[in-house]
Parts: sequence; structure tokens; C-alpha cells
Amino acid sequence: MLARDQARARVASSTPVTLRRAREWLGRPTVNEAMVAYLFLLPIILGMLFFSLGATLASLGLSFADWSLTKSVVWVGAAYYRRMLADPLFWKALSNTTWYVLGTVVFGIPLALFTAVAMNQKVRGRGIFRTMYFLPVVSSTVAVALLWSWLHASDFGILNWLLSRVGLPGVPWLSSPRWALPSIMIMSVWRYLGYDATIFLAGLQRACRKSSTRRPRSTGRARSGIFAT
Repeated sequence: MLARDQARARVASSTPVTLRRAREWLGRPTVNEAMVAYLFLLPIILGMLFFSLGATLASLGLSFADWSLTKSVVWVGAAYYRRMLADPLFWKALSNTTWYVLGTVVFGIPLALFTAVAMNQKVRGRGIFRTMYFLPVVSSTVAVALLWSWLHASDFGILNWLLSRVGLPGVPWLSSPRWALPSIMIMSVWRYLGYDATIFLAGLQRACRKSSTRRPRSTGRARSGIFAT
């Protein structure tokens, strides 16, 4: 046993420090570490079960009943759903929601990926840029709404001023049904750009650490392999 332990120690000492650190970083957590992690996650899991999932299931059950705080529950079946499907306002709201999701995903995700790749470069002051991109995520919703109401203002907004500088007419961003939804899309993409970019940045950095422990490859293949990892 002593000879075997000494042999393992010699192998461990001969392993490069970078490779050993990568193996430790990529190694699976032990049972005790996993239990500690689940204990830290337990409050948020219980909160989601009781206040999110529980409330959702309760709302789903109450949607088949006529109920208020002053009278007992009366089962009405799918009457509310039939009334909803017959209401034109529901289809208008569904259309606006669909266009909002498509617009924010199609433009927001590629822009966040591009931002993450840019923030992953080794440039001076990249920590400052990362903080600047993440500031809108932690900013107050009231402050964000107030800021974009100034930017979208028809008479003194910066966006319309920029359009006037290039000879284009101003746009009624918030007062026109045609432009109200695009203005909200622009604000949402800007608001959550830092959050999405942070998720992509974490994946890029993990892929870079994995690729650094593998066999050296050409520069072009190494860069393309990061997205395939």
C-alpha cells in the first residue's frame, strides 16, 4: 500500500498544475457538497412550489368555477374559456404577445451572444464594460420606464432628435398603436441584454477552459470548437 501511494504521489506531482486544476474544476461534486448545495437551494425551491406552482394550479382550478370572497364556489366548467375564445380582444392580445416574443428573441439572443463574445476578449477595462452592460438588469423598473419615456418622447426625445438629424420625420413611439409595441421591444432587449449576455459569457468561459485542456489545434478550429462544445 505504501508503494502504491508513493507511485500515485509521483504521478500527481508530475501532472502539470494547469491540468490538475482543470480536472479539479471539472470534477463532479461529492455527496456532501451536493447535499450542502441542495440545502442552500431548498428555500427558493419551496418558495417556487408553494407560491408559484401552487398558485398556478389554484388559478387553473378556479378558472373552471365562479368564485369570489363573498360567495361559495360554483362550478361553471369551460364557460369562461368559451367566452374568452369568442372575445376579439383576446386574439388581439395573443397576437401582440406573439409578436413581442418573436421580436425580443430574434433580435435579443443574437445581440446578447455577440455582446458575450465581445466581453470575453482580453481587453483593458473589460470589467467596467461588463458592469455597464449588466447595470440595466439591476436597475429599478420605475427608473427604466422613466428613462425610456424620455427617449421615446415625441417632442424632445433623443430618438426623434437623431432621426431629425438624418432628415427623417419623428415617430410617435408611445402614442401610436403601430409603434407602441416596437418601442416596448427595444426597451426589453436593452433591459435584459446584460442578463442574457452573462449566461452566454459563462458558457463561453467554461468552453474555453475545456478546450484549453485538450490537444492543441489550429486557431480557426479552436475558435469554432468553442461553440460546438
